[in-house]
Amino acid sequence: MTNPSNTLSPTLDAAWPPLLSDLRASHRRAAMLREVADALRGATGEATHIQAVIAHTSLSHGEIVAQFGSVGGLVTALADMFGRFMLAPLDGNPNDRTDAEFTRKLVAFGRRVVDPAGAAQLKALYRVALADSIREPALGRTFYRHGPGLVMEGLSRFLSDARDAGLRLRGDSRLLASHLMALLRIDLGLPEDDAGAGSGEGVPDAREVSRIIALFCAGIQRSPEDADAAV
Repeated sequence: MTNPSNTLSPTLDAAWPPLLSDLRASHRRAAMLREVADALRGATGEATHIQAVIAHTSLSHGEIVAQFGSVGGLVTALADMFGRFMLAPLDGNPNDRTDAEFTRKLVAFGRRVVDPAGAAQLKALYRVALADSIREPALGRTFYRHGPGLVMEGLSRFLSDARDAGLRLRGDSRLLASHLMALLRIDLGLPEDDAGAGSGEGVPDAREVSRIIALFCAGIQRSPEDADAAV
């Protein structure tokens, strides 16, 4: 995640660091997200509403509203948290990117995407979000933008930046991002079959992720001969 001190404009520098009360609120918000995420890990297929998950936490409705604006805001914040966790390995200066660094970052990203514990939490979260979006379509759109859409946009931007930095990549970055997610065998949507959820069954292990990324890179990187032929 970007360091806030690197994004402040000169006119806002005087407001940094934040007030202690702001820090406490931020820490409390993060702690609440972790508590709900832990509850999601133990959620069963019958938990189709976020309230059923919250019931297994110490959080009150009033505190959720105070921190997130609404229960729907909590769901969106969870999606954003998981998405940013997956994308974190792709951070960095694209101008410093080499073929080896490009591959290393994609492997780290892939391992986070297929992490069995995280996959179980995401399945539960998407199950809840799908049920809630039927009742409130606007929530579904917001959830997608902050969850699956965030991950796809971040991965696409990483691939586009790598091309701009000089890596020879063939294909549209958005299509490449979609192809990689398919190779990692995760839909970033509600799975049709929850059998084996959280057990790691059918989920690529660390070595298989490395092989998947190697296959992906071999398929998308143009050789010098390809570049010469295109001129």
